[in-house]
Amino acid sequence: MLIKAINIVKEAGEIIRAGFGRKNIIEYKTDEANLVTEIDKKSEKLILDFIKKEFPTHSIIAEETGSKSGASEYTWVVDPLDGTTNFAHKLPIFAVSVGIQKNNETVIGIIYDVMRDVIYATEKEPVLMRMINGFL
Repeated sequence: MLIKAINIVKEAGEIIRAGFGRKNIIEYKTDEANLVTEIDKKSEKLILDFIKKEFPTHSIIAEETGSKSGASEYTWVVDPLDGTTNFAHKLPIFAVSVGIQKNNETVIGIIYDVMRDVIYATEKEPVLMRMINGFL
């Protein structure tokens, strides 16, 4: 699951990178300090479409579209453009952030620093065990 999640987070980063520095449509969720761009929405749609296809029973908590309950013990927590204010003001410090919980315990965390093209990822399960079980 970790590798698939990293891959979709990087794809979302490509959408964000392509939209950076361009004129973007900005909307306000509650006030001027709480904004969203069409790039947030595109990034989130890509990630949610992936989750719905690959893990259709998983629940989702997404910043822009809210929650979707599923029958699984897994919940994805998605911030499709973490640092929207920086992005909107052309400050290249923002990320895609995704966490995956199993029974309300975070088991995977991914932060993709889009402009530096750096992934920070962790998984609760030890890497050695994953390798022994053939997941890598």
